[in-house]
Amino acid sequence: MKKIILAVLATAFVTAQAYAFSGSVFMSGQVATHLNNPNSNTVTFKNPGWTVLAAPAPDGAYTGTAGAAVTFTGFTYNPNTLAIITPTAPFQLWSFAFGGHTYTFDLNSPLTSALSNSNQLLLGGSGTASIDGADPTAAVWSLESTSGGGFKFTATSSTSTVPDGGSAVALLGIALAGIEGARRMIRARKA
Repeated sequence: MKKIILAVLATAFVTAQAYAFSGSVFMSGQVATHLNNPNSNTVTFKNPGWTVLAAPAPDGAYTGTAGAAVTFTGFTYNPNTLAIITPTAPFQLWSFAFGGHTYTFDLNSPLTSALSNSNQLLLGGSGTASIDGADPTAAVWSLESTSGGGFKFTATSSTSTVPDGGSAVALLGIALAGIEGARRMIRARKA
């Protein structure tokens, strides 16, 4: 019975630790095209050409990744509902490799915000950030750009991950309560 209790405790501890990473990363590059239509807007990115910025410096799990080349996936969204039309969401919006690790961000649908006109493009969304395909962490993404002449946009994309604050602790608490219940049952049987 002691082995079972230790296994439950170990599993609860590992599970509580598996999803927590945090950090911010900022990227710079060009939006190749942004086509405005009444029912669909398409954003394509100039690849290669995007890099992780050194200032503001990447932090948390992204520390030290400045200068990494980033690849973006273009997408089409409905400007009225903010739903992503293509590709099917969630999809990998960006990825980069650095120091033997691959960093990715999958964008969910719908976008959380969108503003576009001939001088500005502001987009925001939520999704999942991962490192090496593991430890998926809820994250937010935004793209802000202003026109530098015509439709040449220079943009900064930032992604901030938010560590899991409550569910991991709750899971650990439930596991510990179960262990205490098992301990009491064992004592009651011995008595």
